[in-house]
Parts: sequence; C-alpha cells; structure tokens
Amino acid sequence: MNTKDEELIIYKYFNLSSEYHRKNLEKLITNNEIWFSTNDKLNDPYEANPVIDFDIEKGELVRRFQELGKISDSKAMQHSEFEQSLRQFFLGLSKYKIRQIVESEFTSNIKKNFVGAVKDVAKLVGIASFSNKINDPAIWAHYANNHFGACVKIKIDRENLINEVRFKEVDYRIQRPKFLMSNLISGRKLTYSFTEGHIDEYFFVKSESWKFENENRMLVMYDVNKHSVIKAMKVEGIIFGLNTTKDDIKIFGAIARKLNLKVLKTELNQSSFILDITKYK
Repeated sequence: MNTKDEELIIYKYFNLSSEYHRKNLEKLITNNEIWFSTNDKLNDPYEANPVIDFDIEKGELVRRFQELGKISDSKAMQHSEFEQSLRQFFLGLSKYKIRQIVESEFTSNIKKNFVGAVKDVAKLVGIASFSNKINDPAIWAHYANNHFGACVKIKIDRENLINEVRFKEVDYRIQRPKFLMSNLISGRKLTYSFTEGHIDEYFFVKSESWKFENENRMLVMYDVNKHSVIKAMKVEGIIFGLNTTKDDIKIFGAIARKLNLKVLKTELNQSSFILDITKYK
C-alpha cells in the first residue's frame, strides 16, 4: 500500500450557534480532540437499531439465557481489540441483566428486556461522524447551521488509525439490518456471538435517505460523551460557510493561522449546484 492509499481526507462540520459546538471546534483544531457521542443522541431514529428476530421457541430462549448467565467475562473470545471489548460488554450485560430477562413472564417481555439491554450496552460505544464531501450545499445546510457554521479538513493516517478507533464508511441500504437471536446466542458455550460483522451491521448501516452525507464514522469504547485525542488525525485547515459571521471568521481564523492551518471559504459556483472552495483573504 502506498502513502496515498494510506491517507484519507475527511471533513468535520460544526454548528457555531452554541458554546458547546464552538468548544468542540476549538478543541479539534488546537489539539486533535474529537467529541464522541452516543447513538441515542444522533439525528436518525434507526441509528444502531437493527431488527432482532426472535427465531427461538420461548423455552429454548429461556434456557439459553440461563446458560449464558453462568459465563464469566474471562471467556470472551479473542478477536480484534474492538470486537473483544464488545464481547466483554455483552457478557457483562448477561451478568447484570440476565435475571431480569429470564424472569420475564411472557416472551414479549423477554424480547423487550433483551432489546433494551442491548441498547444500554450500545450507549457505551462512542460515535463520531465525518463526511468525505466538502462542496455539497445540503451537508452545509444540515450540519453547519444553514452555512453559518464551519468545517475542518482532516487528513487521516489509515494505518495508525486502526490502533485507536474502528473507522469505516457508512453503508446505505433500503432494508434495516436483521439479527437472528439463534445466531446471537449460539455456540457450544452459548456465548453472545457478536462478531465483527455484527458490529458493522449495528453501527455502520443507515437508510439510503442519508446517502448524501457520504459519512465516515469512528467508534471508540468507553470514551462516550467526552473528547478524545486521535493521534492518527492531522488538521489541515478550516473552511467557513457562505453565511459564517465576520466575528466567527475573525475568532477561528486567528486560531487557525496561529497554528499554520489553511483558512478557506465556500462560494457559489457559477455553473453547477456545488460550492467552490477558495482561500479566505
């Protein structure tokens, strides 16, 4: 793999209408810090919300849950660090949630409790979203406060990034992902078989209606609702929107120039529905 293949340019958009977002922008351009949120705070109700098909008869389902409750955290299978962490979480889930699930009186309650437990675990995964597009007016409208915000250009070192986070492009589909319970709770030891493929299905699949985003996504464990330094990122510049205020340009432009970052702006293209990116003078 050559250097060009190992490097990727992505963009992080910011709404500058609140102190919270302004602080996130400043932390990114000054210290490579990214805010990782949880899936329940994202703007798509289908985020990390696959269909779980309970294709097991109630008695067998209860038996499997009972067996699962006897498994210790130390028996999580050894795979990638991220997958191993998720496996540990699901085994931990069985340790603390299993009694409530097994004691459900009806199958519907078992389903409800299990889905709820999975969602609780999913909240322990931090998510950060980026785009590989810079000149799409729709993205600026959605994620940069109708062009009043800003965008940060970031170079990613793919080879080293995999040591810090799980990073992939989002897969846009018509149908929701579906997990079979018989596959999730299976194997000779009746462990949660939450494979690397399940991780991708759970966290990296969205509806085709969001395809305009061209989203790239980072996942981390534990570091949720907080900033994390990503060493494999290099901020290259800041781009201001069509409507970014002069005060915001002055404040964040000064920070960027002090760090020898490029200061750019968007302009209307004279022939097509894309934005031109030019140097801010």
